[in-house]
Amino acid sequence: MTLPADAEPSEDLKFQQQHFPVDEDDTSSIQATDTLDLEWQGIWLRQQAKNHRQHMRIAYELAADAQMSLMHVTGLGWFQYEGSRWVVDEGDKAATNAVMKTIRRLASDAIADKELYNDLVKSQTASGAKGVLGLAASLPGIAVKAAELDADPYILNTPSGSLNLKTFELYPHDPADRLTKVTRGSYDRSASCDQWEAFLKQILPDADVRAYLQRVLGVALVGKQLEHILVIATGTGRNGKGVTYETLGYAIGDYAHFAPSTLFEQTKGNANGASPALFDLRGARFVALSETEKMARIASALLKSLTGGDPVTARGLYKDPITFIASWLILLVTNHLPTLPADDPAVWERVRVIPFDIFIAPEKRDPQLTAKLQVEVHGIVTWAVQGLRDYWEHGLSEPDAVKVATNDYAAKQDNVSRFIEAVCDENPKNGGDTTKELHDAYTEWAIADGIFREHRLGRTDFGRALDKLGLPAVKKSRGMVREGLAIERTGGVVVIQQPAASERSGSEPQEEPGYPANAATATARNTDYLTEEMWKSPPAPSYTG
Repeated sequence: MTLPADAEPSEDLKFQQQHFPVDEDDTSSIQATDTLDLEWQGIWLRQQAKNHRQHMRIAYELAADAQMSLMHVTGLGWFQYEGSRWVVDEGDKAATNAVMKTIRRLASDAIADKELYNDLVKSQTASGAKGVLGLAASLPGIAVKAAELDADPYILNTPSGSLNLKTFELYPHDPADRLTKVTRGSYDRSASCDQWEAFLKQILPDADVRAYLQRVLGVALVGKQLEHILVIATGTGRNGKGVTYETLGYAIGDYAHFAPSTLFEQTKGNANGASPALFDLRGARFVALSETEKMARIASALLKSLTGGDPVTARGLYKDPITFIASWLILLVTNHLPTLPADDPAVWERVRVIPFDIFIAPEKRDPQLTAKLQVEVHGIVTWAVQGLRDYWEHGLSEPDAVKVATNDYAAKQDNVSRFIEAVCDENPKNGGDTTKELHDAYTEWAIADGIFREHRLGRTDFGRALDKLGLPAVKKSRGMVREGLAIERTGGVVVIQQPAASERSGSEPQEEPGYPANAATATARNTDYLTEEMWKSPPAPSYTG
């Protein structure tokens, strides 16, 4: 995928030359056709066929015939080429048909070649065809490593061609690129997405947040982790965040993956066992998962692993293990922020929270929203590409709203520090209370604060948290005392006040102007809707080409 030597540099190519100077040592974008003469390889394979008998002979002939229409990938099985991408050959049907086609091609030569005739007879049975495929799977032109699939992270395969995400140039599809994915929408500078942009303007009134989301989703088009982040879209529901990720996932097609909500759960068992949730991430670029459980926990080690850009080893059901590079950006869509360790900076440097604070009342929802947005897939893909272009220019550039939401999330995870600030005296006259007394008060405070039982610390973990805060236990006659920390008392009685709503662990939705104040009137539906009036006069799109 290179421009002709005499081509005049386009504006996009000039952009690439400015932002991505050529690295002579970088071979990541070298395609198979740069080093592989397919015609010569076909001749060599046919010559090798003459030196073998039975299944091996037919296997070489098959490899010569099908080197750009079939491939066998270690750990994944057989694939066939469908004009714009490679797809899994379900049940090895295409591969078996290719064996039969090769046998038919050789049939006329077998009239005068008894050995070839016998080889063909032995290869045309079910077991014979299976034997041919087993041997062909390791031959040049057919055998491919999993790492060769979708190997160039800066190529986005679209129905209209392969898009270089550095130069923004489109190139014809080429089976030698080993691309297994394709977007549903094409990259088309003339395509608009007025309804999509009107929808985003409604659910995210802050223009800076909308621009940030566009950059984030643009970064998700690249097949490598340019940013080691976990993006969390959060809000109490009926606010458009579900439609947002579903629509983008629909537009970018095969590059999107909707992972189970258990993706971040640490599993116990055989370390070498099947790991289908991880296996299914292979080659994905935009990974979205919806988590609405109020007591969800995320395994911090797994979070860091899946956002760190490191190689991932996984095994599908009844498959061999494969290792692949993390190629995705993860978007967690949730009504309830999950529990994360407050004292792990490596976790918090990854987290970015996008608040969806607008609540759309039932009577203001459009049941045809999803269908209307899906019509604009070409414009939405182009919109996301523009977000990537902005990222190349400016980076992610988190807006204040994202910074505030993320910092607030982190602060609320440290509920021990909040308990101390709200309930305790850090210069007590009695020297300090026992760990048990403090924990009993903490539990009562946590219940009043709305912290779910699963998120409240037991006495042992509570004591460890105090240790980390520099409040070690000292043995006294009345027990293990935390010197310098005691519960505030009024007349000898512990008083736990109900926290204000704004201070609790949860957050309340922001009503859109003109909407009912009572968000509880929302019906329990799984789809968010856009105001019908928005379709009558959508705002001019910010990018159409």
